[in-house]
Amino acid sequence: MTEILVTGASGFVGSRVFRALAADGHSVTGTFGSHEQRVPTAKGHTQSVALDLTDDASIEKAFRASWPEVILHTAAMSELRACEAEPERAQRVNVAASEKLARMAAALGARFILLSTDQVFDGTRGNYGENDEPVPIHVYGRTKLDAEIAVRRAHPAALVLRLALVYGVSPSGTRTPNEQIVTTLRSGGRAKLFADEFRSPILVDDVVRAILELLTDKTTTLLHLGGPERIARDAFGRAVATAFGLDPAGIDAVVLADSDLVPKRPPDLSFDTGRARSCLRHPPRSVAEGLDFLMRGASGADSG
Repeated sequence: MTEILVTGASGFVGSRVFRALAADGHSVTGTFGSHEQRVPTAKGHTQSVALDLTDDASIEKAFRASWPEVILHTAAMSELRACEAEPERAQRVNVAASEKLARMAAALGARFILLSTDQVFDGTRGNYGENDEPVPIHVYGRTKLDAEIAVRRAHPAALVLRLALVYGVSPSGTRTPNEQIVTTLRSGGRAKLFADEFRSPILVDDVVRAILELLTDKTTTLLHLGGPERIARDAFGRAVATAFGLDPAGIDAVVLADSDLVPKRPPDLSFDTGRARSCLRHPPRSVAEGLDFLMRGASGADSG
């Protein structure tokens, strides 16, 4: 049994990993910000603790509640517009807190895993591999890249997992790209999705499965986790609609140049996932396979 601290255990990815780790027999402490009720209940040795990532004392208290052998840091200030509006807070939450947790993990000899993002790239060409230089274009991307750098400095053996667009079942049932599309179409609305924004979508169950594989593997320090294909957001939306028995004609293709989004979105954040495919026993599934898994009702029941 391993003592594991999962920050952000009330969030989308964090809640799923928390439950999977508990099911595997680990002793898991999950942190929450303002949504303790979203920390999943799980059999085994689990507890939840409050964590304010802007408060050093709160970080130290959460750490002492677990004295972890592994820290999985999923918590972040991730809403792009919020980061633009409050860049200093984004810096404290995403960078300073990550560095402090990594430093504490290193001092204790604990494994540290940081979840990062495809948003560290500018999206000018896509097919980004682990050796490509990140060039973020907005506050969120810059703070996540700064967090990667700070974590590696504090804990050279830490693992950074850059995630592509993650879809699947969220705690609220309304948060993920597929859930938003289904909700819009079922209500009779139309979903406007970009035809020139490309990603490598990955099912949350595959993210969880990869984390479980990499929990104690200290040979990898940076990995791009995404699905095996480059797909436009509107094409992803049509695939979701079709999978859920909805009319894909309800998807309106729009282009980034006509949008007034602040901040602007990187156009092509697709990943080269060759390294992940070579080192994981169960590489991430395609969009078609992932949506089929969701439709069969398996997502949320386990990480398989």
